[in-house]
Amino acid sequence: MDFDFQNCEVELIEKELNRTKKNKVAFLDFLVKTCRYVENIWDSSPERRQNILGIIVETLGTLRTHKDRDVQELSRLAPKMRKLNFDLKHFLIMFLPIERRYSKSLRDDQIIIDTKDRRKYRKIPLIVICDNLRSAFNVGSVFRTSECVGVSKIFVCGYTSSPTDQQTQKTTMGTHKNVEWQERETAGEVVEWLKNKQIPTIALETVAGCVSLFDFSFPLPSLDVFEGEEEDNNNGDNNNNSNNKGGDVVMEGGKKEKEEEEEDEDEGEKKEE
Repeated sequence: MDFDFQNCEVELIEKELNRTKKNKVAFLDFLVKTCRYVENIWDSSPERRQNILGIIVETLGTLRTHKDRDVQELSRLAPKMRKLNFDLKHFLIMFLPIERRYSKSLRDDQIIIDTKDRRKYRKIPLIVICDNLRSAFNVGSVFRTSECVGVSKIFVCGYTSSPTDQQTQKTTMGTHKNVEWQERETAGEVVEWLKNKQIPTIALETVAGCVSLFDFSFPLPSLDVFEGEEEDNNNGDNNNNSNNKGGDVVMEGGKKEKEEEEEDEDEGEKKEE
């Protein structure tokens, strides 16, 4: 279970550092996480930062007699950190070599996010559908991006990995709590519902011949549909909806590319004749 740095008392961090000292791997891992947390709160919580730095200095000073030589070497940092009024750059110069040498690779869900000073952001009239997205990582990416740009709502459809799933919650990194979302059986019913409200639909897909996102002007309000990599034969009405008239803007190019290839082949045969 991950240590809750944000909500714990400073004394608990000190106890955990002392508790793990006998185990080299556990101690170094927790020391790195503690330093990452200090970096994260450097400007937002100066008093808490100073208290934790004091604990780190005291802990490093006790490592001179440690049985492991690598851990012993860390005690040399204690004198350099006695004055706690150094800046973040100075701290990182000392800390980053330790992180590079001893830390495990950092996953997205391990990044500490400080939410105490959250600013209120304005939502934009943009709705997103995740349709049959199998990958929890991709779903998390959509939620994190949607929170950043202020998406109004996300619909989770088909077999898309739901934010109620623990693995998906790790990849959303808590953003599923900040963005309004709802589960629906099919994307088609959402599209029809929004069509009745005269909201245009934009299908987003990575196929040849598509209009680049950078060249496309999104109408607002609008609905963006993220399609999964595999087609669902039981959900054929969704594909039909994208071809109906009434404000849909569908960015697809697979059929066009195939037709162009066939035309090129016909021209090649004529030249040979």
